Amino acid sequence: QHATYMLSLCETVSQPGERALGLFKLITRSLSRLCYQDLEPRAVTAAFLLFLTTLEGYRPVLDRCARCGRALGDAARPMFSIEDGGLVCGDCLCTLANAVPLRPAGSAWMEDVLKVGVEKTDLPVEDAPLRLLMDYAEAKLECHPASGRGLR
Repeated sequence: QHATYMLSLCETVSQPGERALGLFKLITRSLSRLCYQDLEPRAVTAAFLLFLTTLEGYRPVLDRCARCGRALGDAARPMFSIEDGGLVCGDCLCTLANAVPLRPAGSAWMEDVLKVGVEKTDLPVEDAPLRLLMDYAEAKLECHPASGRGLR
């Protein structure tokens, strides 16, 4: 089911006749991880979504407010705005109706996977915000594959 979902998203973003080497590498590595490595499918799919959105120009903003650009500070509980493409500060949060909570561990997992990859992260798979990344990717890529329903 994870592989089918990933392939559905690739089909959505690929353009006939255009070379897509980055997308090809991403999907082949992700499918290889599912088949041949001892990695949790949730983590592989979450990492795939993180890198797919980055490849398509929608890398989530995790180091500052996605709306105003200010530093987030340690006191605030992270909130993620799908519309704005990342974490938002407390001031901007007041003007948003669609921000969703993101545990600090989820934000840390995404940052670590972007830096070192899903195979090398020491953070637990439970920290992978799969559902949030699915919602984010589907909103930004404007597709909602039926194969993703069972993963939520």
